[in-house]
Amino acid sequence: MTGWSPEADTAVEDEADSELRTLSYVPIDPCQGVIMALRVALGERLPRKFIDLETSRFLPHSAVLPDPYALKTVPLERFSAAILPHIPRLPDGQPQQRVLHMARRLRELERQYQSILLVCSVLHWPWIREAYMEQTPAGAEDEEVQETVIYEANRRTLIFLLANYRSSPACTNGPVPIWKTMRTCPSTA
Repeated sequence: MTGWSPEADTAVEDEADSELRTLSYVPIDPCQGVIMALRVALGERLPRKFIDLETSRFLPHSAVLPDPYALKTVPLERFSAAILPHIPRLPDGQPQQRVLHMARRLRELERQYQSILLVCSVLHWPWIREAYMEQTPAGAEDEEVQETVIYEANRRTLIFLLANYRSSPACTNGPVPIWKTMRTCPSTA
């Protein structure tokens, strides 16, 4: 009988990790800035380009920030002036690589387009701007990732999804019916 060792346990975990596929559940709130920007661009038939670094394993970076709903009463300049000094530098690794990649992609796109609108997280904005202005070279390249597949939730289980769905108070159009916007998932049909 063989005994347990940390090295053997780590090897088994690494082997299991390499066999697992990572799936992401991405709820789409029609009032999110990125979604609203995409809706307007599609409606106006404007080109859309996704400039973030493709990664096989996304490492989230977030912070606690004031509610953007305040923008209904506070001018953008005051909101930005209050928030920007408190945004910390991004940690080394993927967050910085993503910012440098986005700045490089913006420089590439400006050769093709006269006008560009960047929709991004306020956590990334000062650092994308800095990398863009300083023309800091990007070191990371896009990784090979699987194509995105969209599945529809099974109608019998929508009650569980909709029970947790909240309409944003800032949204004037109301929520988009989920069952009308997705295709059927073969595994739930």
